[in-house]
Amino acid sequence: MSDRERIQGVWRLEACSCEGELEDSEVTHIVFRDDRTWEAGSPVVHYQDEPEIRSTFELDPRASPRRITRRTGWFEQEGGRVARRRTEHGLYRLSGDQLWIAWSLDPTEPLQKGAVDDDDALLETYAREEDPDVRRRVEDPPTPVPRRIREHSDLGRLAWDANSSCWNASWNLEGPSTARVSFELQGGEHATDEAFAAAASTLAALAVALPDIKRHAASELLDLKNTTWLAEGEERIDRKRFVAALRLDRVTAYEEGEVELLFDDGDLFWGHTIVVSLDSRLRPAHVELSG
Repeated sequence: MSDRERIQGVWRLEACSCEGELEDSEVTHIVFRDDRTWEAGSPVVHYQDEPEIRSTFELDPRASPRRITRRTGWFEQEGGRVARRRTEHGLYRLSGDQLWIAWSLDPTEPLQKGAVDDDDALLETYAREEDPDVRRRVEDPPTPVPRRIREHSDLGRLAWDANSSCWNASWNLEGPSTARVSFELQGGEHATDEAFAAAASTLAALAVALPDIKRHAASELLDLKNTTWLAEGEERIDRKRFVAALRLDRVTAYEEGEVELLFDDGDLFWGHTIVVSLDSRLRPAHVELSG
């Protein structure tokens, strides 16, 4: 029996480690059917308004060590229908009902011989799923479902995302630019009118407080910018230029009242995200770089 035949079916994730450190994973299973493959997790909901993602795989059992390639394609609407593709390279080992896959963290660099336990790999250990009820649940590609939409007089059009347990919208907080806004509301998908009214009040207050929040971020990070993150030949900047470079990209309002803001850094920190955490009274509690 060939490796392609032996790998068919449903495999349960037993362990996952990245760069030598054990990691939690939302993925619970990987499925191989003919030349297609997909992952299953809990909970994962696929919506009809999201791009269809299709992955195929190829095995090279003659290589030493044996190699696996996963190719994923989807379409995005960016001024037209645009095809996107991603290729992942890995090593694999099959032994009875056990499967090991080591994925390269660099899509341009396949792993080399002996790299299954390498620090530059994502190592996944699987066992063949024996539970017939679980197999039936995940052995078919997920079926997209319609997304629940809610129109609100102040917040506009909101869409429910069961995967993040948030209501998502776009909102104009700074002149012509819009920010992605996520609300974690009491009641979740069935949040009350009062919960949405409170969210609208939070955004209105945030719009007023935003200039002061950006000045606070500048006061926290300006020295770091001028001492560590200046490009060759770049002059030191003042707080006014720092504030002008920030563009609000995402707002996440949590049920407990705290708010997290993600700012595009305007290349101040070479493309990193500036994260500002606010308390329930919209006062800055923490500022950091991410990404």
